Amino acid sequence: MAIKLKFIFRNLADSATITASPALVAGLPESNLKFQERNKTARSTSLAAQTYLFSWATDQNIDAIACKWHNWTAAATMANPTYSDSAWTTAIDTNAAANAFAYTGFDANDILTEADFRILKNSERYLTNRTNVRSMKATIADAANPDGYIEASRFFIGKSLELSYSVPYGGAILTLDDLSVQSVMDDGSLVTDKRAKRRKLELSAHCVVPSEWAALLAAFRYCGLDKDFWVSVLPDDGTYLQAYYSGAFKFAAPSTFDRFFPGAAQSKLTLIET
Repeated sequence: MAIKLKFIFRNLADSATITASPALVAGLPESNLKFQERNKTARSTSLAAQTYLFSWATDQNIDAIACKWHNWTAAATMANPTYSDSAWTTAIDTNAAANAFAYTGFDANDILTEADFRILKNSERYLTNRTNVRSMKATIADAANPDGYIEASRFFIGKSLELSYSVPYGGAILTLDDLSVQSVMDDGSLVTDKRAKRRKLELSAHCVVPSEWAALLAAFRYCGLDKDFWVSVLPDDGTYLQAYYSGAFKFAAPSTFDRFFPGAAQSKLTLIET
């Protein structure tokens, strides 16, 4: 299986005008989609199909859309039509409804409705590249969602970067991190103050080719330590591995680069889930 990284570094959703139809729950509006915090979500008032509408004043280069920390079920679908005007009238591509979280192979202990599973509730879709997009939609249908509503935390929209070669064996290390704090009681009991979970990815950049240096250097400079971005290690896998190896991350440390030995100098990219 080829392991080819895909990134969305510059998130055009942040520069978009975002509206929602139908209107969302008061206090959980579409403006929350521009915040990095997980719990700042945009929530529907019912299980009617929910549409998030994005528009820009100028042409945008787009071939990908992703969503982090949603509550969609395995039956959910997402449609993503694109338009060449800012009013969602002049269609470019239909991008009809497709499965949004239909990953296969989860273990019986991966209970999709549990709170701790939420870090894996991420979806991505790759589209035909268009350079003249001025508006697009994300319409989510999930009529049997047991929560009784449709929710999303953050969208990532933009031109994806796919590296030419697979990550080498041993070059995609996943750590499931738990921020809980353990304390030993007087009787020897080990008590845990339960907190959030997150993932860490350590990705080898050893196989990056010269034609990709400019894009990676631009990403290091642009993202720094403050901007979140989308990463998917197995974007076309369709199994539980794609869910575990995709999501919204930040660089955990400044990245280094050497133009003569880029792979040797930059042995890994360390990413922390946000």
